[in-house]
Amino acid sequence: MDIKKYLVLVRAYSIVDVWLLLLVARTLAISYIPFSIIDIIAGINILCVWGMLTLSLEAKHRHAYRGHISYFVPIILALTSTIISAFFNIQAIIFLLLTCLFTYLYIKKETNPFWGATSSLWRGLYQAALFFFSLSLYKSITNFSISDLTLGAVILLLHLSRNLIADVRDVAFDRLTFTVQFGIHASYYVSLLCYTIASLLLFFSFSSLFILAPVLTISSILLFYDDGFMLHRISIMVTSFTFINIIFLLQGIPLIYSNLLFMGIVSNFLFYEKVARPSNPVPTVRHEVRFLFK
Repeated sequence: MDIKKYLVLVRAYSIVDVWLLLLVARTLAISYIPFSIIDIIAGINILCVWGMLTLSLEAKHRHAYRGHISYFVPIILALTSTIISAFFNIQAIIFLLLTCLFTYLYIKKETNPFWGATSSLWRGLYQAALFFFSLSLYKSITNFSISDLTLGAVILLLHLSRNLIADVRDVAFDRLTFTVQFGIHASYYVSLLCYTIASLLLFFSFSSLFILAPVLTISSILLFYDDGFMLHRISIMVTSFTFINIIFLLQGIPLIYSNLLFMGIVSNFLFYEKVARPSNPVPTVRHEVRFLFK
């Protein structure tokens, strides 16, 4: 087994994002308690569920340029997570089964126009189920609060938007996604709507404008900038720093620190290569830049 290949295809750049999701759930459930071996096991558990999604996708699509991926690996990961989850809270298996269901629906996106057009929805629902799965590792389903449910909706909307932006990035290579069927602008309009609703839900849940900085930033950028490759990189930062902001707010840490770090990263993404240098890399092939409301 080529371990390096599996680490790449499991989307290593999103592993921190997944662990941050777990930390949000932990912070909501038990506030401040020193970390223990239980949290390490929970981190391994959620990584198994994440690997199940990404490697199932690779096994289904069988892209020649990525090599063959066997279904055996995601099945083993799912079974491993089932065993670990039963140790934590048997109720967690309910959400584990939901992640399996949404994984199955998501990987059907290349089979017909309906599954292609709705693939971002199933991706968002997977991530919401992953959040509730993480939460159920630390507390009973019967103790889920309105704030927990609202945050689940926010996570769904953030990842639905993020997946739509990824479809814009890949529009020249996909066949049946929402972007291919309805256009780049339609994808951005839906993403903007989702980000707007997510902002409102976050504000009413936490009563803080500072927590909205990452979501409001990408919403503004979407109005004027249309490089799907770069926007998807920024959308990954948006989910990560929204989770960081939630954790900081619940722990009483000023959000100015995380928001400044987020703005520094986004500014680097957008403007670093704009300064002319002979050492700048040759731009990769991307679709032309347009303005959303031009």
